[in-house]
Amino acid sequence: MRARPGLCQGTHPCPHALKLPEGSMPLPVLISTPVQGTSRARPSFQGTSTVSNDEVLARLLSRMDVFDTRLTGMESMIADRFQLIEIMHDSLDSRLDTI
Repeated sequence: MRARPGLCQGTHPCPHALKLPEGSMPLPVLISTPVQGTSRARPSFQGTSTVSNDEVLARLLSRMDVFDTRLTGMESMIADRFQLIEIMHDSLDSRLDTI
């Protein structure tokens, strides 16, 4: 796995650093182009691709797994922060009660 340089620094994983499997290639880009004589748009590929549907599906699933892992990490980090805030709030409440 390789990581793109992120914008964050610190102890938590950077949410801006995307980890992709080594050797992964970008998926083909779809562009909507108007069909002559109709108002409907159809997808067209830029360039020629020899990537099979199975390979495209495998890449999509792999990237979905990466996204899911990152989302789970962010959820965990947010939950940790809220728990810390709650602990600090309880601590302040108990100190105010003793005053």
